[in-house]
Amino acid sequence: MARKRGLDWPSTDAARDRLRDTIQEVIRHEDDRVIDAPTSIGKSYKISSTRWDARDDITGGRPVVHLLETCDARDEAIEVADEEGGQFHVLRGRHEACPVCAGDHDPRQVRECDDEDRQIVTVDDEPASQVIDRLCEHKGLPFSTAHQYVQKHNDQDFAQLPCGGDSCKAITQWERYHEGPSGDLDDEDDWPLVIATHNFSFAPGLRHGNNIIIDEQPDFRMELSTERVRTAVTAYLQEIDAPVSTWEALVSLSQHEDYVDDAATERDALDYTLDRDPDREWFIEHEDAHVLVPALARAIFRSEDRGNGRRVGKTANEPPRLDAAAREDGDWNREWVTVVLDESNDVRQVRITPDFSSARSVLGLDAHPAVPVWQANTVPWIDTAEVLDAEERRLWRRYERGLRVVKVGDATRPLSGEKAQEWLDEDHLCALIEHLRAEYGADFGTAITTAQVEEDLQRLMREAGISPETMHYGEEKSRNDFAGEAVGFVNGCMDPVDDYVLDLLAELDLMAEPETAVDDDGDEYRARGRGFEGSDADKAAAILASVRENHVAQAGGRYARSPDNPDATATVYLWTDAAPTGFVDVEVPGVEWLYTDLQEAVVDELRDAPGSLTAREIVDAVDCSKEHIRQAFDALREGDLADALEGTGEHGATLYSDDGLPTRGIVDIGDESPTDAYEVSNRWALAIREPERCGGIDSSGSDTASRSEWDWRTAATGVSPPIDVRERSRTMGD
Repeated sequence: MARKRGLDWPSTDAARDRLRDTIQEVIRHEDDRVIDAPTSIGKSYKISSTRWDARDDITGGRPVVHLLETCDARDEAIEVADEEGGQFHVLRGRHEACPVCAGDHDPRQVRECDDEDRQIVTVDDEPASQVIDRLCEHKGLPFSTAHQYVQKHNDQDFAQLPCGGDSCKAITQWERYHEGPSGDLDDEDDWPLVIATHNFSFAPGLRHGNNIIIDEQPDFRMELSTERVRTAVTAYLQEIDAPVSTWEALVSLSQHEDYVDDAATERDALDYTLDRDPDREWFIEHEDAHVLVPALARAIFRSEDRGNGRRVGKTANEPPRLDAAAREDGDWNREWVTVVLDESNDVRQVRITPDFSSARSVLGLDAHPAVPVWQANTVPWIDTAEVLDAEERRLWRRYERGLRVVKVGDATRPLSGEKAQEWLDEDHLCALIEHLRAEYGADFGTAITTAQVEEDLQRLMREAGISPETMHYGEEKSRNDFAGEAVGFVNGCMDPVDDYVLDLLAELDLMAEPETAVDDDGDEYRARGRGFEGSDADKAAAILASVRENHVAQAGGRYARSPDNPDATATVYLWTDAAPTGFVDVEVPGVEWLYTDLQEAVVDELRDAPGSLTAREIVDAVDCSKEHIRQAFDALREGDLADALEGTGEHGATLYSDDGLPTRGIVDIGDESPTDAYEVSNRWALAIREPERCGGIDSSGSDTASRSEWDWRTAATGVSPPIDVRERSRTMGD
């Protein structure tokens, strides 16, 4: 009946069936796709709950490797897989799996613990955990190499470390995956499902021939400063006896374009030398060494000009491995190293992408995929597979899932970077928080914002009488902490600034430039809206949205995550306009104005008074004129926040009283109630085409309406849907 009346969206069961079919089709056909499906449809759950050991027809008898962004998301996947009873294996990070790496055997920890049998492990008097971290983080060496080094060089002469040495859980968990599964489809020792975090993508044995599922967009950029790269490259050039021995000389020759002079001869000789690798021990022993430096040097030397003043170099890399199971053949250990330089030859970005081309299939899971970002972090040809179209998705979210999204105000409110706290605008934020608290009471207690202002937001919520629970962008994906909350608040957005977009455009060899405008003095400035111009402007916009809009949508998606439960609905308020198209249901003004000092004094006096007050009593209390009192109350009465009873006081005086005065100012968040689940049969079922604008935004227009769809966008204020639509909607509950 709903479809006959112009409303058409799949039920939750039907949407999940589509999700299952799409996932299976990609894996069966050995394809590379990002599944574009809304949050709460069950993407992660579907992977972890499937009995892959019974689906050789889909997997080709190869393991499914489920890689999740965070340890919390991984642990939720483990819980689901365990409940469903399928066979699976978990790979854990070094700090979780190895007690020596975790610091349990550092001198300080041993002294402070009650375990008399716990043994200290050091290398040249340095705590073992710090040695491992230095080798892994500063030099980029694999954990197995660092662990082996500590076992061989520890001051205590342990033949086997207290963690078990060669039998340490962090080592033995790899027994089946050092070189990948056997390839025997009937091998009972192969796990059909492996669960780990994104960083395990660099394990060659997990990639080769397997079905890789990457849950949420990965980011394989590495934080390496220009100075760190400079010192490593210089040390490398000296170690391999290159024709030049400094970073500056390498960069200079890389840009030399002549072919017949001495510099050209030196350039060609350097190009040949850069294919040499130092001895493996050099990577451990030299202070400035880094496992990536041969590839970094090649990429920088062979870089080429791209747009927006960038140079980009990309090269294959097979980093040296010292573990016993390492192989030298083919592309077993290959990864891709990409370096972006600016006009000053400073390192803008380094990305190390695992070589996924050897996987049987690569499947991404993302509610709002930015294709260029996925291509940079997986394979260049990956594309999306859509589960629901835009209209189905919007209607499913609001009416099946029960999530109503309200955009407050029309500002972007970037709250990342060095100026985050300066841009926070605490006065308006306090007014909005206090209004939400007054409106929803104890139902409002959770919020999501940037890491830079999370503590400030917590403080302001506590000042409003709330015991806050918060998250920050970057940890929100695949989290269910707020799934049962009825009200949520998303404060501001992350903003990567233009350089992030321009670096990625250069890396992908795309062309777009920031849109600019000219002021009255003829000076050029960044155009409002952060748009881009050029042949790849749409891809530039997608890259920007991957940080701003997508994180906001992911944050809003932490609520109403049980579409099977018609009572689990939520309203989420976004204090930013950075939201994907179709994600906002209602737009409201938000904080319309804050009290002046005089208005605040009047409000405090009225709120504290046991009853009504005359103007003279207020004048005496706050030391102002009657005209000031009249002006203050005119503003308060317009917001229906104060009562003025004329002629009811002594000698006909007007009496003023508190009628729910807010603490800081006037806030309008609309008055529409949250959306009921579709199963409720006595609600109006309307096709929502564009966000509804409430409070102070013109909504007048024609009252004409289609017999199958009410055009609420042009309906006059207070006009209800036509009778025939209302009557028919009562029959749509089933």
